[in-house]
Amino acid sequence: ENSLRKFNPKPVDFLGAEEFDNRIRASQNKTNGEVDDQWTNFALSDFIDVDGKYGPINNLVPFKDNIIFFQDNAFGRLSVYPSSIIQDQTGIDLQMAKGVKLEDWNYISNEIGAFHQWGMVASDSNIFFYDTKRKKIYSYNGQIANPVSDIKGLQSFLANELTGSINIK
Repeated sequence: ENSLRKFNPKPVDFLGAEEFDNRIRASQNKTNGEVDDQWTNFALSDFIDVDGKYGPINNLVPFKDNIIFFQDNAFGRLSVYPSSIIQDQTGIDLQMAKGVKLEDWNYISNEIGAFHQWGMVASDSNIFFYDTKRKKIYSYNGQIANPVSDIKGLQSFLANELTGSINIK
């Protein structure tokens, strides 16, 4: 039975890598039947930094073939292996891609966000999240973020009764 695991020792003079709370790192691609788990291997250059002025990244949520990232005061969309489709002269669709894991990001909103990692849940059609600073529950459907708590009449309950975070399940 092969139960060996590979570990790389740290050099004697290793001071530690800097950690950035606004950095998203991508692991290597996993393939079936591989000996080493590639999801535990991170290349030094496979990362992207989002704007740190909106706070640290609190959660990453897969949603509709995108990765949505949440910060204290903003949330946005991360492009993972982005591609575009063009048509050739005969009308056949061609998919064009650079092969870059993390190419770009953009903010959906820089006015609302989510502070707590467990204050959100994704369904097939929406992501629901609680913004602690604004004391509102929002739903994001891929196009727009709606304040569900205001629409459903929960604003006074959330403003007056809750003192901390909530877990959405």
